[in-house]
Amino acid sequence: MNQPNVLLFIGFALGLFVAGTDDSSWFWAGAGMILVVLVYTGKWREGLLLAGAVAFGLFYWSVRVPEVPPLMATPKRVEVTGTVSDFPAVKPDRTSFYLHVNSGQPGMNRLRVVVRSAVPVQKGDYLSLKGQLETVREPGNPGEFNYKKYLERRQVYYILTVKKPDDLRVIGRSSSFIQYLMLSARAKGEAAIERYLPKTTAAIAKGIVLGTSDEIDPQDYGDFQKTGLAHILAASGMNVGFVMLMGVWTGEVLKLRRRTKGVLAAVLVLGYGCLTGWPVSLLRAALMAWLGLLAYYGGREPNLPNALAVSGLIMLVLNPVWLFELSFQLSFLATWGLVWLYPAWRQMIPYQGKVVDAILIPLAAQAATLPVIVHSFSLFSLSSLLANFLGTYLSGVALILGLIGFLVSTVFAPLAAVFLLPAGLAVDVITEMSRWLSCLPGSYLWVAAPPFWSVIGFYAGLVCLSSTQVKTDKRLLALSCFLLVVYLGLLLVTPGFRDKGWLEVTFLDVGQGDSILVKTPQGRFMLVDCGGNQLYDVGEKVVVPALARKGLRSLDMLVITHPDIDHIGGASTVIREMRPRVLGVSDTTWPGYNYQELQTGTQVKTLKVVELSQGQAVRLDPDLAIDVLYPEPSDEGRISNQRGTYNSDSVVMRLRYGRISFLLTGDIDGEVMDRLVAKKLIEPTTVVKAPHHGSRGSLSEAFYKAASPKVAVISVGEGNPFGHPSLKALELLNDSGVKIYRTDLDGAVMFKTDGKKFLVQTTKKHKKISSSPDIFREVDTAACRT
Repeated sequence: MNQPNVLLFIGFALGLFVAGTDDSSWFWAGAGMILVVLVYTGKWREGLLLAGAVAFGLFYWSVRVPEVPPLMATPKRVEVTGTVSDFPAVKPDRTSFYLHVNSGQPGMNRLRVVVRSAVPVQKGDYLSLKGQLETVREPGNPGEFNYKKYLERRQVYYILTVKKPDDLRVIGRSSSFIQYLMLSARAKGEAAIERYLPKTTAAIAKGIVLGTSDEIDPQDYGDFQKTGLAHILAASGMNVGFVMLMGVWTGEVLKLRRRTKGVLAAVLVLGYGCLTGWPVSLLRAALMAWLGLLAYYGGREPNLPNALAVSGLIMLVLNPVWLFELSFQLSFLATWGLVWLYPAWRQMIPYQGKVVDAILIPLAAQAATLPVIVHSFSLFSLSSLLANFLGTYLSGVALILGLIGFLVSTVFAPLAAVFLLPAGLAVDVITEMSRWLSCLPGSYLWVAAPPFWSVIGFYAGLVCLSSTQVKTDKRLLALSCFLLVVYLGLLLVTPGFRDKGWLEVTFLDVGQGDSILVKTPQGRFMLVDCGGNQLYDVGEKVVVPALARKGLRSLDMLVITHPDIDHIGGASTVIREMRPRVLGVSDTTWPGYNYQELQTGTQVKTLKVVELSQGQAVRLDPDLAIDVLYPEPSDEGRISNQRGTYNSDSVVMRLRYGRISFLLTGDIDGEVMDRLVAKKLIEPTTVVKAPHHGSRGSLSEAFYKAASPKVAVISVGEGNPFGHPSLKALELLNDSGVKIYRTDLDGAVMFKTDGKKFLVQTTKKHKKISSSPDIFREVDTAACRT
């Protein structure tokens, strides 16, 4: 490979990656890569160059990326002043931005600010704020996006929550004339888009033109993700390409000189970057564009792989942590697909014509980014090729017309409608196409991320398939196809086929609420409750992503123990995305006011609804006994509606597999617990879910004595205002010798049993847990009388 810059970039990026992940396996992967270069190619010079780049990457990370400073353990009320460093994301009930703070305290130089209302602030404003300063929450469920690590790599260690608009004051505005022009142009352009386009269309149009997705309806954004079109909502290489095209076309119209056209295109890219705030993906594309323009108009032959590598090196030298940005990874891999895979595949196909190009271009980009998308979103879009075949070019039309209208609005706003209205039409066509495709059966699949070795094999297969020797070497072709098929085959394996014969019960971390996923020994799935929160959709943000990361595409049964918000809040989204076949509800609460949202949903109308009551058995799996212990059948109306509470009508279930059992108790109170004991329905059990988040009102010494659990799980939100779990509940469990797990401290708690052995795993590494949270531990169940 006569591309030293490419080798330098690969080695440097690998060194940074090893240093940034603190994982020794990556070091050995890098050493193995160098060994392959040395042994199988005999190119010792290239191998040494790669090794040197890896070593420099390790060193560079250590000197450029600071260690996390000592942080406070508890939140506190503070007053700070600082400057807004990015374009704020403003919603009707929320405003968020980064703030550079004038502070000498460790970890306080940059904050993430969340205001609980819409406030008129803009980039460059100098603010005074009062709010609650808190450390960032660690991920609570397996595979969850690590927002804490994401902010730490930006040297942000605290979130400042401002509850009242009066606690934020604008002290001054930016004095930079250039920044004033950019902010003024952006404000006028956004106002024109909002004036001439409907709200939904305007939000997506701003996403295409400016790369802002905060105002886009979550369901619309989800449809774009499912059809592989989310990339058009981010300012990236496609945007830069169309901006350059506008510059070259303008130069042709004005009959400018060859080099002048290049300068005009470069200046337009610079202006567009300032207008969008220079996201990472756009910076990479801009650097490549400038290098390409310099080579083309300087009389040199363009070398796209070299330009990609040089732009990558520049960016990683500027900021090494950008390597871990999803936008950086997707942008570089997509571009690698276009500059490496596409030309190679195009030469292998004898047929000419634009149709072949229109298919191969999105195929190359999607193939290159597939493993990253799967790992990040647990999504495999089967409709993405068709969606990109049409959507990418339509989005180009929307981008060019929208950008022209955007610029015209800064001079004469009424004229902007001439360009924005057809741009809005293109946006509407893309949106409707995305909605239609996402609704097709099999359009997309939720998939679990395959093992790392299969990812390496997939990329090795792509490299082999793009080799010039693949046309003549059938063994190389067979090897590349085999590696690709293995990875794709692993994506299609459903989670029900994994770990046959094992019962898995996972208490998800949904904050202050309940959600429990049960995988039966034969691979069927039941979800008990969906969490809930009045501030956001827990189903969309937590539960569905947690199920998707397991590769779940449907549920055999969904049980809502009772219709309080912290148990039913996420149900609508779960039903829409996971399509359960059966909905189980408490006999004494269905139907009721709190079920209205579910009853009006189109998905619920196709479900079989089963009203659960004492004495029933759920036949989900012949190897697993599921008995309903409560509520008692009611033929006299709805008890809950009469007394204004649903807690005491929660569904209580016992799961038994071999000599291991689980008691799921919902939010029953002490009175119900004593009633169940009196009826001799409570037997010795292995694991009990502490009722009502371990509240004081759900205490019964007789209940815990009858159940004599080995383990208790308390599903509770961190720092909740209810004081859950109560000290008395903790003392009672501790005095009984029960091992306690809490979702606020331990994250998701996962149990796995074959009916004899009993294993437990937690997501967070809590100080009370001595072993690693990433490894299942066996629990002694010899004393369990089950």
